[in-house]
Amino acid sequence: MTPSTYYDQLNRVYRIERPASAWNEYITYDDDSNVTAIVAANGVITKYTYNAMDQVATRSQNSYTESYYYDYYGRLAHKVDPNGKDTYYDYDAKSRLSKVTYTQDNTSVTYSYDELDRLTSAIDTGDAAKNVSIDYYDDNSNIAGPKSVTTGSDTLHYDYDNAGRLTTISRQSLVPDPPVVSSFSPTSGVPPVSITISGNNFNGATAVKIGSSNVSSFSVSSNTTIVAQLNSQIASGPISVTTPYGTGTSSGTFTVKSPPPPSLTITGISPSSVDGYDTVTVTGTGFSGVSSVKFVKGSTSYSAGYTVQSSSSLTAPAPNVTGVFNIQVCTSGCVTSTATVSVQKLCTTCVPEKAPSDRSQKLSEQPAASEVEAAAGDGADSANVPVVTDGVVQTALLSYTYYPDDGSLASAILKDASKGDISVSLKYNQAGELTALNYPGISGSFSYCGSGVTGCPYGYLKSATYTAGSTTLRALNFTYEASRGRLATRSESGPSVPSIATSQSHSYTNDDQLTNTTTPTAGTYHTDYDKDGNATYINRAGSTYNLVYEPGTNRMTSFGGYSETYDKNGRLTVQSGSSGTATFTYNQRDQLITLNDVPGNVNMSFVYDALGRRISKTVNGTKTTFVYSGNQVIEETTNGVTKRYLVGLGLDEVWATRAGTTDEYLLHDPYNNSVIAAIDGSSKSVKTGYGYSPFGDTFTASTSNSSSNNLRYAGREQDSNSWYYYMRGRYYIPGHHRYTMEDPLGFAGGDTNLYRYVGNNPHTDSDPSGLEGDDRGDGSGGTPYDLAPVIVIGPRSILDPNAPASFLVGTGVTIGAPGIGGGGGGNGGGGGRPFPPTSPPDMTPKQPNPSDPNGPMMPTQGVPLLLAQALGCNYGYCNEAIVKDRDPSSGKVRIRSFTPLARSIARHAASNIALICQSRRKTAKPLTLSIRFWSTFPRSFNWVTSSHGNNKLKQTNG
Repeated sequence: MTPSTYYDQLNRVYRIERPASAWNEYITYDDDSNVTAIVAANGVITKYTYNAMDQVATRSQNSYTESYYYDYYGRLAHKVDPNGKDTYYDYDAKSRLSKVTYTQDNTSVTYSYDELDRLTSAIDTGDAAKNVSIDYYDDNSNIAGPKSVTTGSDTLHYDYDNAGRLTTISRQSLVPDPPVVSSFSPTSGVPPVSITISGNNFNGATAVKIGSSNVSSFSVSSNTTIVAQLNSQIASGPISVTTPYGTGTSSGTFTVKSPPPPSLTITGISPSSVDGYDTVTVTGTGFSGVSSVKFVKGSTSYSAGYTVQSSSSLTAPAPNVTGVFNIQVCTSGCVTSTATVSVQKLCTTCVPEKAPSDRSQKLSEQPAASEVEAAAGDGADSANVPVVTDGVVQTALLSYTYYPDDGSLASAILKDASKGDISVSLKYNQAGELTALNYPGISGSFSYCGSGVTGCPYGYLKSATYTAGSTTLRALNFTYEASRGRLATRSESGPSVPSIATSQSHSYTNDDQLTNTTTPTAGTYHTDYDKDGNATYINRAGSTYNLVYEPGTNRMTSFGGYSETYDKNGRLTVQSGSSGTATFTYNQRDQLITLNDVPGNVNMSFVYDALGRRISKTVNGTKTTFVYSGNQVIEETTNGVTKRYLVGLGLDEVWATRAGTTDEYLLHDPYNNSVIAAIDGSSKSVKTGYGYSPFGDTFTASTSNSSSNNLRYAGREQDSNSWYYYMRGRYYIPGHHRYTMEDPLGFAGGDTNLYRYVGNNPHTDSDPSGLEGDDRGDGSGGTPYDLAPVIVIGPRSILDPNAPASFLVGTGVTIGAPGIGGGGGGNGGGGGRPFPPTSPPDMTPKQPNPSDPNGPMMPTQGVPLLLAQALGCNYGYCNEAIVKDRDPSSGKVRIRSFTPLARSIARHAASNIALICQSRRKTAKPLTLSIRFWSTFPRSFNWVTSSHGNNKLKQTNG
């Protein structure tokens, strides 16, 4: 239910009343209308003090205080966090954030930009592998995304169509050096023999030869090691390795030895009785080097022509002499059979003669060694056939196609020439709703509620079904409350469905917090909350827990039999109980860097790049590295094995994985994006089914061939052997129903409780960024995500139009007019605390200072100041605001991008401003863009709107 807002005589919000009349939030002010305190409904108070320039000087909660200091131009220059650690901020001549210095570990991140204020590099002094550089298409291009992004030494290249839509993601690198063969072991051998080849630049090997002959098979163990198998006799010679970039040949020779001849024996003669000249078959061993065959009767022998069929069989014509004969076969020695053959002369008048000429001796030839190419999967784990252009290798990883009529995504393809592509296709109805999601051999279909159906609001998802042939892998059905449209029931059927997921019924508080989830076989899950959304009592299918919090904050102190300890920055550092202790450590950027879980026998460490993305984790000594496109992981590598992801354009839309020759398809819950099944790519059968408690405890049901997939609740990564999820911006503990630290966005996340997960409504919301919930209320999916995003670093202007009292980033609120908040150091592992606003914003009209064009704007008269806020599109599918204006110092036209759109605000002089909604919505429905604007001279400007097709613009005056 919508809260009620109350204003004082100065039109300032001073109270927000929640649906329960006793749940009130209060805001207090000083004489200059600066917010001095925000009092949450549970009594937690956040206080603010200001300097003489009305800039936020301190932000405190209980006894924990952050302090802020500004430079001559009013820019944040220095912050002291509650732990007493200093962070310093530097700016370039255009007031863009150029450097952030962290004193705790004496590291810094330096930022560079192009003339359009686009980030071109983020350099981390702590580790070159963390550095990120970005290249863009030319300034006149209609492409907003980057041309290439390099993280460490790995470069991804992006191609777009004429409409600026992403078409291909490729890995880009300089042409590698040709392979070098330095040694091999053993240096000789008798086939079959395994040969280990050492050297360098072996990745992507296409052939391995001994002399001029291919080995039987080979596998590339690493860039420095190949294991080759030789199964047949070939000529000796040097070993060579060929890749697309050349051939390397050993200086030494591998000697192919012949096997020792087998002993000569005769084991049988067939038939035992023949006429003269008839063929007799002799079986035995060691016939490869036969030199003569004789029929022996007493002291008389008759030489015979012969044909060696194999080392164990030969044939010879019998002499035309009546008698009983033994047969003698000679190689280097001779052996005579014990068995005999009886021969009958053809006629008594005939004179014995030699065998006809066509029965003369014929020696068999040894077959030449076959030239065997490496089988699929035996060569390097190449992504696709590399293309070499101007000394650069470009290998396609992912590609996308679109429908020509409305630009909706038609297919996503994981590119792999050696093992075959994986393609997923999508279809939509006329309303733009997804109706089909088809994997190789699997069909997914979705149906929606029509009009006038009780318990099924129009356009809401009714069912989702995945089938492989005649087998239903998953069937999901949904019903809704008639009055509020909230999800009421969910059912799931198919192979390997955990009992908790088969049938669920939900109930909520008046302010939409989930209180009960009832299942027929897995029990009931119930949660009670305090007035600010902290769970105070949890019943998980009969296991009950009381939760206690520190007075004056929302920091948990105990959970059941466990105690919780936080540092002064509000980060969980210790969890201890009867079974042991888990400890968490963080860097100054609020990123979790180690987790030692004694009860679970797990030791973990994490590394983040200069943009805050987690690029590696080490679990009990095993390291996994990650490759990102934007904020989406597209590859991970563990112990030399690379797992690739087929991803869509939405964040965490991971539809398939490939590790070596193993393919898996992931089926998702259409609401909160949780993975509900991992499907075997070969058999199209369920390997593992996943079910979840309301807040994300995982339950599995598997066949004997279970999946190693670790993408689970809300589509996020659950680190192995752990009880938490990595949500990019923070880590989330499902058993606690909350995050391990406060929201880095502060109140701009839309919640006075900075630990709460998606407003305690986890069935239809998710939080892929770890910063603010993504409402998937109609089941049609969340905000699409550009895999090649415009990356914004430094102070951002953010206003949450849905939050009571317009809560701003990090430190305070401004009532009645928007303020200027700030971003932070990225969005991985916490991303650093955001910048405090200069609250309230100075609404005095400004003009450039002629004596200091790079300095702050000067007061002026007659030039209104416009603040425009994009409140968002219908369906919530706009994800970028682009503001076009003139740089006050240079007079050049500039374009600046703000994301996400629904929380963007632009503050400029009211001249030549364009606020553009770029929709990634897969729909044919008209889009409505809502704009709210303020001016120092109300209605003293003209707002010119333009629309495309049936799209609409809705204006709101402030």
